[in-house]
Amino acid sequence: MFVQLCVFENLCPETVDEGIAMVPPIKNRGRALDEEAIEKMLTDLSLIKKFDLSHHRARLAMLQQSSSQPVPSV
Repeated sequence: MFVQLCVFENLCPETVDEGIAMVPPIKNRGRALDEEAIEKMLTDLSLIKKFDLSHHRARLAMLQQSSSQPVPSV
């Protein structure tokens, strides 16, 4: 199940149905997750992505301020 969860997280599906379609064993195997657990995982992943993107943008802004040459934006 660990491998399936890693694949699921790397694919970053938007919905439960999309996640199950991409990684069917996440729903079909012995310790399968129910849809509520998958939805919570998607919400957590979404928060992580938002934080990561905002952190990346802040870092780029700091680099642009301290550098004489422009840094490519995201």
